Amino acid sequence: MTVHHIGTAKRRLPRAAAALACAGILALSGTPLVGSENPRAFAEDIDTAPIADEFQQRIEQTSAEYLSATDHLSSIERSIEDNRLQIERLEAALPGQQARSNNAAAALYKMQSDSASIVTLLLNARDFSDFMRNLEYIGSVADRNVAEINELQNMKSQLDRTESELEAQRVEAARAASDAERALKEAQDAREEAQRIAREKAEREAAEARAAAEEAARIAAEEAAKSEADNDKAAEAPSSSKTAPGPIAAPPADDVDWNSNAQQFIDTWAPRIDAYLAGSAMAGQGETYAKAAWTYGIDPRFSPAISAVESSKGAYCFKPHNAWGWGSVSWGSWEDAINGHVAGLARGYGYTVSPSAAKKYCPPTWQDWYNKVSYQMSLI
Repeated sequence: MTVHHIGTAKRRLPRAAAALACAGILALSGTPLVGSENPRAFAEDIDTAPIADEFQQRIEQTSAEYLSATDHLSSIERSIEDNRLQIERLEAALPGQQARSNNAAAALYKMQSDSASIVTLLLNARDFSDFMRNLEYIGSVADRNVAEINELQNMKSQLDRTESELEAQRVEAARAASDAERALKEAQDAREEAQRIAREKAEREAAEARAAAEEAARIAAEEAAKSEADNDKAAEAPSSSKTAPGPIAAPPADDVDWNSNAQQFIDTWAPRIDAYLAGSAMAGQGETYAKAAWTYGIDPRFSPAISAVESSKGAYCFKPHNAWGWGSVSWGSWEDAINGHVAGLARGYGYTVSPSAAKKYCPPTWQDWYNKVSYQMSLI
């Protein structure tokens, strides 16, 4: 993995290339951070993103296990429904087939009882061709009757097999549902733990940054007062060499509820992100963002907010579909781009915005970047 450091100040660059001024942006050496249009294939594509630490690996693994378990359960449920419909069709058809089988059995019995008449019919044939026609007719009538009786037996056997399969599938469905529930609980626990750790870290770092700014301002004020008090050196008193950092906003309120399943999470966040992206180049990508956020276990507002700060939500991309100033990467679609960026954020910067993430993502003006991303997140 290559870390690109770009030192040119943002104010000297056109808007389309302004994102390049942020140093420390993760990229792979010559390899795009490609995601997948299929949310269930995300876990197979993560090798193109920065390497995950052990905790992030747990989040991604629980996501893969949950999606696999729910897929398995859905497959069983579809089979149960197919077999249930088949049983209904067989049960509906059985009375009619039973009646036809009864008639066929009666006809066969009558044919056996009237065997003398049948022999007479054959012997009275005018010629050999007539004899063969009569014989074929008698055989076809017998075959049809036997076939009706056999069909009834086949239907009953098929019904028994289907009912047996259905019962086995119901047992398997119960086990699969239990697996899915367990996988979901593990996924929820991992995400809630990441949320808690990130929240504590962001609040601690923001408080430390504010305290540092206040201390720097106090020292600068004391030095200025001391210089002004020295009348002999007032005219040539140098300005303080200490520059106080810019003010740091509190971390954005986090109302992300991980106590839900993947679909509930997507249904909650996709509309909110769509509303935020309305009218932008990425309009309609709320579901893509929400799916990626669930898969990689990060705040679903993090990536969209960065796109607003870096490219006005995709309006000014310095590389195709690169709305985040993400190294020198380009993508072929917004779906791939969003999946790739969210994976990279989760692995390289953490669950949500923080001063340390800002220093890594955009060192030249990290305070301003942090405040702007925090504000954009609060709008979603």
